[in-house]
Amino acid sequence: MTVAEASRIVRQFENGTLDPELPGTIDLVNEAHRVRLHQYMWGPYGAPRPPSPRHRLIVVAGCAIITLGSSILSFLFVATAR
Repeated sequence: MTVAEASRIVRQFENGTLDPELPGTIDLVNEAHRVRLHQYMWGPYGAPRPPSPRHRLIVVAGCAIITLGSSILSFLFVATAR
């Protein structure tokens, strides 16, 4: 469902055009509310999101662990070779 369709469904429900007694109407209106809320908070579906600070922290921590690990291992190999 697109945002335009969701907005139209919600608008018709609020105006009383849609009958809430019909089976599936409330489910449709709830889905329309979810689509509009998602678009309001996160932008349209399928839009690329920028990396979060948490993602950046995980990448930096991973690079630091790999760098330190390789430095320690190379030091251990040099120290045991003597």
